Amino acid sequence: MIFYKIPLDADLSQTSYRASVATETNLFIEYNEGHVEPSWVELTEEELLVQFNGVNPFEEKEPIVPEPYQPTNAEVAQMISDLQADLIIAGVL
Repeated sequence: MIFYKIPLDADLSQTSYRASVATETNLFIEYNEGHVEPSWVELTEEELLVQFNGVNPFEEKEPIVPEPYQPTNAEVAQMISDLQADLIIAGVL
């Protein structure tokens, strides 16, 4: 992967890049192909990590999937009892 640190106002219309991350002063891109300005600074992954405090902002992150809630048998029994009570009150049972 090739990374560039470029000015915020850089023209990227002739450049193919996979992703970009903006800071207050610069734009960082993961470069694919196309035009590169002489003012753009090529960064190694190590240099990119220094810019972002040890975190690669372009790294794919696995989504966090929460564990489904598994009620206890007692909780299920209470839910059934509550439902039966509600149905009796509603006149269904």
